[in-house]
Amino acid sequence: MDNKKNKRQFIIESAMKIFCRDGFHKAKVSEIALRAGVGKGTIYEYFDSKKHLFAEMMKYYADIYYENLIKTIEDEANIIDKFRKYIYLEAQVITNNGELAHIFMHEAHNVGIEIHKLLETRHRKKIDFIANLIQTGINLGTFREVHPYTAALSFMGSIHHILVSKLFFKDNLSEEIHIENLHELFLNGIKK
Repeated sequence: MDNKKNKRQFIIESAMKIFCRDGFHKAKVSEIALRAGVGKGTIYEYFDSKKHLFAEMMKYYADIYYENLIKTIEDEANIIDKFRKYIYLEAQVITNNGELAHIFMHEAHNVGIEIHKLLETRHRKKIDFIANLIQTGINLGTFREVHPYTAALSFMGSIHHILVSKLFFKDNLSEEIHIENLHELFLNGIKK
């Protein structure tokens, strides 16, 4: 049982490398199998199709990201430090997994509505988590009264956009942005 789970996971991890390199439509199941060190038929023992493998890969990495987000942020006792950790975690994820982030943002929408819905569900979990943190900050008196979901979307969207600009586009404006300053800029905007 454990060996079967490990093989499935290894196929997913191998698929990620191929999908990131070639994109969904150009990726070949035979290359994924070769990278995973299994026969092409073995891929189909675990996944019904390339699209199914792609969807499972998206779920796998989205779940890893979300579990890591929760663990990392929950390890912080102070509500302010939780938001600082979020910024650093986002920067780390975008820096270390840029190709995967690209696949999430661009390829998933081209593959099909089921995958788009899957990502939408995972994204909603993240919004709920951040909104709940903001509500906790409001309840503690650390943050002023704001609409938690609007604040969560504003915070997440701003952080994501700035980090993508800073780490990928490297434009003149993004050069002036320091990650620590993001924390101060956004949190002082909602602090009492």
